[in-house]
Parts: sequence; structure tokens; C-alpha cells
Amino acid sequence: MILSNEASETKNKIFNVAAELFTKNGYDSVSVREICEKSGVTKPVLYYYFKDKENLILDLVNETKNLSKILQAKYIHPESSLRENLEGIIKFYVEFASKYPEFVRFSAFVQFMSVPEKVREIKFKANEEMMGLFITYLNSEKEKGNIIHEADPELLAVNYIGTIIMFFTKYLLYLNDLETFEKKMYKFVDMWTKQFVIEKS
Repeated sequence: MILSNEASETKNKIFNVAAELFTKNGYDSVSVREICEKSGVTKPVLYYYFKDKENLILDLVNETKNLSKILQAKYIHPESSLRENLEGIIKFYVEFASKYPEFVRFSAFVQFMSVPEKVREIKFKANEEMMGLFITYLNSEKEKGNIIHEADPELLAVNYIGTIIMFFTKYLLYLNDLETFEKKMYKFVDMWTKQFVIEKS
């Protein structure tokens, strides 16, 4: 894995191991000793990169957020059509899961773990920011006449992102089947656009 901040190979290894252990066993149940043993590093090395376990999970959450922003910028553009951006969201999820599976699993499960309040705040703000941007975008598309008049942009955003997350969780976390997820989501885009999008000739 290559992190967005160009962290060293050792830091990458610690990140991956911590993400795996936190996802599997929960934050409270994982010790610094376990992370060190599985990463093949000593405690002083881990503490060189991270002050303590709380700072490690904070860095993990922030790194996941940074990686997410990089991929969003790759696939979602203001100048693209609504259909292209709707498909871009699917491509974002597929590449994120393909390149960073441990981070994706960690990001999904961290919302249900017992974690430090700072971690919960970062996740909540990141989710709110992402949804807020999508609502603003859909509202702009509605004003341009690209979305049916009676549609509510906030409800549309929740409907679209919520459906993707539901299928993403099912096919990646439980069935480990990213290909089926992708196929299902493109069918969903077709259905969604037929219902809500005014496609101009």
C-alpha cells in the first residue's frame, strides 16, 4: 500500500496491521504489543511514528479520509455531466476497495467500534462534509433543469449514497465480490437516472 503522505514502508506496515486488527477485534481489545508483534517492529519504533494507540487510530482515520479525497478528485468533476459523476462515485468505491481493502474495511467498522471521541468526531464530520457536498451538487443540477422538479436533493443524496453503501458493505465485507458490486451499481445508476434525471438530447 502507498499512503498519500508518502509514509515509510515501516509506517505503511503498522497502518495496515493496525487497520486489520482494529477491524477484526475492535479498538479496545487490541494492544500496542499485538500491533508491534504482527508488524515486526519494536514499541520504540511504533512510538517514533505514533505517540500512542489513540494517535495511531486518529492517523488511520485521517489517512483514510485523505485517500478518499484523492480518489474522489480523480473521478468526480464539476465540468462532467451528472451521469458521468454518478458513475464516477461507483468508480471511486471500486478503486478504493481494490487498492486499499484494509482501509475500506476499517473505515466501515470504525463507525460501530468503541473508539476515542476524537475519532468519532472526525468520522462524523467527514461523512457530513461528503454528504453536504453531494446535496449541494444535486441542488445545482436541479436548478440547471437536469433533475426532476419535485425531487428533494437531500433525499436524493441519502437514497443514492445509502444504496451504494448498503451494497458495498454486502459485496465487499461479507461476500468479497467487488465485480458483482460494480455490475449491480451500474444497473442502479440506470434505474436512478430514469427516475430522477432529465437527460437532454
